[in-house]
Amino acid sequence: MDEQSLAQVVVKLNVLEHLLSSAPPDVREGTIELTHLQNNVKLRATEIDALYKVTAIAKGASESGLMTVEVKLKDPIIREQIEKQALSALKNPSFRFCIPVVLKRYAKGEVTALLFRRLDEKDVAISDDGSEVVPLVVAYSAKYVFEPSIKAL
Repeated sequence: MDEQSLAQVVVKLNVLEHLLSSAPPDVREGTIELTHLQNNVKLRATEIDALYKVTAIAKGASESGLMTVEVKLKDPIIREQIEKQALSALKNPSFRFCIPVVLKRYAKGEVTALLFRRLDEKDVAISDDGSEVVPLVVAYSAKYVFEPSIKAL
């Protein structure tokens, strides 16, 4: 099992669709659709394990955003990695917001999903060293136990 295999299992089992639909309404923020776009996206500044398009309704109008997904098996979760993914998504003029997600396998057959608060361009700040940063706040989390077990997972 590697990170890309886990990302593919999550896509096939609609785990992120379930995560978002089970989150409280204030976390979903009008989300009406989640569409998987691609796994293993390599950008100049970062790499994204899975990328989804999010459609939401805000003030009666439809708007599009991206969900960036970082998958971790044994490695620790690195804040800067999640920030770079979100910043890359926010720089795309086709999308108004980003929802970062981390999927972490802590035990065989179990995955914990961390859904971060939605980020908009206004959330981007400049740190003391001049780099761009965004506030990463976990808005919702869930643990998934796969039964019957998936051998590789």
